[in-house]
Amino acid sequence: LVVSHRVIDMATFEHDADITLQDDAKKQKAEHESGHGHSHAHGSAKPGEGIVALGTVTLGGATFTIDREGQVEPGKETTFGVELISGTGVPSKAWLVNPDGEELGDRVGSEDHNQHWHFTVLPLIPVKKSKFVLRVGEEEALLDFAWGAAPCNDGILSVVKAAHAPQWRGFLELKLHGDAGDLELWLYAVPALFGTRGCAGVGEKPIPFDVPKETVLRLSFPSHPGKALEMS
Repeated sequence: LVVSHRVIDMATFEHDADITLQDDAKKQKAEHESGHGHSHAHGSAKPGEGIVALGTVTLGGATFTIDREGQVEPGKETTFGVELISGTGVPSKAWLVNPDGEELGDRVGSEDHNQHWHFTVLPLIPVKKSKFVLRVGEEEALLDFAWGAAPCNDGILSVVKAAHAPQWRGFLELKLHGDAGDLELWLYAVPALFGTRGCAGVGEKPIPFDVPKETVLRLSFPSHPGKALEMS
């Protein structure tokens, strides 16, 4: 997250189906879903479910965006989506690991859907501080999967980072309304939390991230180079 002259620049979104505006929205959505069977439609999801965009990683000379669908909990399968943005690398394995190196379940291979891969993990022990690990060739990357976080307005929740404050995290939820191309956006200092991390398994309400009313947000999309939009 970069704030300059009250303009906030975002570049964390990777899903082209539900952020493509107006005339192309329906076509892109159909192609995206039929291509890899991982729908990003903004229907009403169960509380605590939905898509959480986790950011990008560069491995094996290629850059990928990563998301998860649903919560990561012991005994529950969760699918992570990995989408190629640039380069030619192919991810081979993924798994969950604790800070001490203990793996929470089996290392899994992927379902390949035309430069978009699905890794379905099944942790067998509590997750808490564990990370998602992706392997491409001989390289590996660890990624925080925003445990417990979920969209609460049927949009896509995205983790926002700041270069000047590496430990800071914000959250942004973006929703496309119908075929009109209308976008709605929410900013959170703390997202809605569900599952084990929520209060007795029930979702906790998010805490808004306040910005001045004249702030303009500029959003760009890695999967669409040169494409950007502004919201105010």
